[in-house]
Amino acid sequence: MSVRFWITQPGTLITHWKEVLSRWAFAKGSGHGEGISIAEMSMRSWIMQPGTLITHWRTVKYAAITLVGGLALVATLAATFYTTAAEALVAPKLRFGPQQERVLLGTVATSFANAKYLSKNCKTPVSEDQDPEEGGRTCLQVEYAGQSYHDFKTWLADWSETVLLGNNTSTSSLDGRPQPVAMLHDNTTVTGQWISSGKENITADSAARGRLVQDVTMAMPHANVFNAVMNPANRILQPQDLQGQGEYEISASTPAPALKVLCVSLNATELSPLIETDGGPRPFSPQTVVDELFGFGNESPQEPAPQFRKIPFKYNTIHNISEPWGPSAVYLLATPPPSLWTEIYVLCSLRATQYPYCTTKYHAAQSGGQLSVHCDDSPDNTMPYIRSNPSATPVSIVPDWKDVGSEWIRSTGLTQGVSDANASIARLVTQMVPINDKQIPVLNPNLPSIAEALAVLAGCTLVMSSAHAPFVPYYNYTINILESPQTQYFNASLRYKDYASGANHDWQDMFYVILFLVFAINVFSLIYLIKQVCGDGQVTDYTEPENLFAIANLIPPNHILQGACGGGPRGGMLGKKWRVDMKNPDDTQSITHGMRRHPHFYVKCVEDDLGSPEVSGKERKRRIRPKSIGQWYMMDQAESPAIEQYRRLTG
Repeated sequence: MSVRFWITQPGTLITHWKEVLSRWAFAKGSGHGEGISIAEMSMRSWIMQPGTLITHWRTVKYAAITLVGGLALVATLAATFYTTAAEALVAPKLRFGPQQERVLLGTVATSFANAKYLSKNCKTPVSEDQDPEEGGRTCLQVEYAGQSYHDFKTWLADWSETVLLGNNTSTSSLDGRPQPVAMLHDNTTVTGQWISSGKENITADSAARGRLVQDVTMAMPHANVFNAVMNPANRILQPQDLQGQGEYEISASTPAPALKVLCVSLNATELSPLIETDGGPRPFSPQTVVDELFGFGNESPQEPAPQFRKIPFKYNTIHNISEPWGPSAVYLLATPPPSLWTEIYVLCSLRATQYPYCTTKYHAAQSGGQLSVHCDDSPDNTMPYIRSNPSATPVSIVPDWKDVGSEWIRSTGLTQGVSDANASIARLVTQMVPINDKQIPVLNPNLPSIAEALAVLAGCTLVMSSAHAPFVPYYNYTINILESPQTQYFNASLRYKDYASGANHDWQDMFYVILFLVFAINVFSLIYLIKQVCGDGQVTDYTEPENLFAIANLIPPNHILQGACGGGPRGGMLGKKWRVDMKNPDDTQSITHGMRRHPHFYVKCVEDDLGSPEVSGKERKRRIRPKSIGQWYMMDQAESPAIEQYRRLTG
């Protein structure tokens, strides 16, 4: 019978109540020395089996009104919710810790957007001896094509999902449209951001110029941050170091590589100065109606107006790339389908910058990493580079990117309009000219624009250009390709996701009360047990079923429990006080037939104490116990409610 108590008793708390109740059963005197009631004996069951508060609710009203009964109820509540409280507040769980401000280091191998470095480090089995002139460039173009198409297809899928969900309201502005995406090392998702450094607005800008004017700037994260966090010198635990359970997040104060795409509409007459004559390219930069917008002019020889071999056929695009170093942009001329615009062409320029108002973030997990950029008013823009370097140039154009962009644009098929090749990518892009049915330039909420599409297609060049570049918007080394990578430092903040205790939600703080109650009650119980055991020793626990069965089995029937046989005590019986008493044998009867008689223990109701002066003679006579079960049967006037049950079960 005692096995189940070994399993269910929760230790010190139960032992305390057993000791208290057993001492009450032995003690004589005032207060609790008067014994214990049946209801009080059930208090330990409240803690072990809280459900008894419901199934035996009648005992609660007799036991809970005392001080110890109230404490037992509190202990029951604490024991019931202890597991939940411990799970919520004590059990270790994976969670992010506080931000740690750190200075991280990374290595720099080349300048930003160094086309020669990218060509030299492009992985291909074709050696330079086999193709000394074009081997590196060809490999780089293949890499651009594969990455550009992958990123563009992913971005179009995001657009398709957005349109299907009907989020037309959010996509009406540039901030709410799908963000540019890219991929790094095939396991890290790169997310960019549309920014508006000059508060560009396609409708207002177009109305002011009397033509389509769309100025879009796309920022991408600094890819060298990824290499820095993997550097062992920074001592950052990777997810694989924690059996795949670790996770961390880095916020880096670095400039963000950005791409500015400007698209302007022209008619055939306005476009004619940009078309080559029969004699070839013009010897000087012609004046056009868009010189101010693009910065063309003879007084600025580094930014001459582009010249195209021909006007492309509908659905086609052609490009212009100046061969000498100096001009910072690559240009694309597109002819939209007649259904959008008749005899109207779109000229776009693409140039790279480094934007200082951004924070690059990297989130690492076992499933892969996420590299993202957060600029301007973004709530995650917690460490913009401008804060680390307040003197940074707001927008610094990078002329070197033109060489990177030229290889990119050749690889994507956007140049095939010169032969009317009807490339698929050109067909998609030309259908994205942002114009409505009233010929008003607006952002179509259900379709990306041509400037956005070109930016996403070229986004991989920014990621690749910054993969081994400095963490500042300038290059302070004399050699563009360093033989030995150099160390640079940048400000960052780091937070780990590791095993830690504590609440995950604010409402879980209320469980601290449960933990405090369990601690306080157990400390009090332990002190009580030490004091009592050291003083009087441990007493026999008569609340244990085996002990209670033995002592009650040898006691004559009692009128206090009339009608309780078979059905158990009820009503006022639960509140009667009982005490463990001992009867010594008479000296003349101490030895019977050569056998020594020993003292006898029994349970005695306090109301049966005939020696009490408060009990009248008539009442004393009424309480005289029967000497046998037979006499009890004659005296018992109350019928047990379990009689019918007994007869039914025994047949």
